[in-house]
Amino acid sequence: EEDDLKKSDEGKPDSSKQNDPLPVLEKNSDPIRPFQFINAGNVHALAHLMVSLDPETIAMVVGYLSSDLATSLLSELDPEKKKTVLFQMAQARSLEPEKAKEFEKQIKDSLDYVFGGPQQVAEIISQMEEGEGQNWMTELEKNQPALAEKVKKFMFRFEDLFGLSDRDLRVLSQGVSYEDWACALAQSGNLARKFFELLPPESREVFRQHLSLLPANLNGKIGQKQAEVLKKARELHRKGLISLVKQNPGQGPAPASEPKVENFGYHPQGKNLKGIISPW
Repeated sequence: EEDDLKKSDEGKPDSSKQNDPLPVLEKNSDPIRPFQFINAGNVHALAHLMVSLDPETIAMVVGYLSSDLATSLLSELDPEKKKTVLFQMAQARSLEPEKAKEFEKQIKDSLDYVFGGPQQVAEIISQMEEGEGQNWMTELEKNQPALAEKVKKFMFRFEDLFGLSDRDLRVLSQGVSYEDWACALAQSGNLARKFFELLPPESREVFRQHLSLLPANLNGKIGQKQAEVLKKARELHRKGLISLVKQNPGQGPAPASEPKVENFGYHPQGKNLKGIISPW
């Protein structure tokens, strides 16, 4: 009889398991969106490629970007084209995944061949000695004023770093030693104060000690260290980890003379193109 009962029970659901919770499926990560290789460091090169494309195609690319990157890209277009692109973006549509991937590859490959432009010129001039850089800008303003204005938009001096968001400045602060920061900020009281206030409490005293140990005569080391900090900032910008965007475009750097740096421990008198085919 037991065998008969077992047979009759075969095929029936196991009541002991009926109330078990459903298995939890691992949540798959969202599929990778196209154009994730675009970042703050190459969006201007992308804009150069986009200029010759139709508004519908540009709208498709912009639609995949973050709002910050989309704004940067659109700012490179002339007003009429920008308006048309925004109009195209307002009309929801879909594109076959294969076509999107194919077009993405074209853009990615073509970016490798983009060189020059106002941004690269600005980076080069920003790394020159102050006098040499100023001479280049004067010459550029005289011969090509329109281009000079575009270059100025990308000019980034050490003082401009303190117009970055607190978040970006904190990321940058972790990429440079406190010893180098102390030297770079030795004669910039207001900037040193802002940097000091951004540091976590346990790091503030370390920074203050490095300031107090600086020699009286830094023999040009301040400019050297500032250049190194800027180099690191540009490296992080190219990787898309920070955004080198001036908080107040068009305004010159803030004066670096004000509050006395002695409050932070430094006493100077003391111690020391391939063709791109639209997917549409």
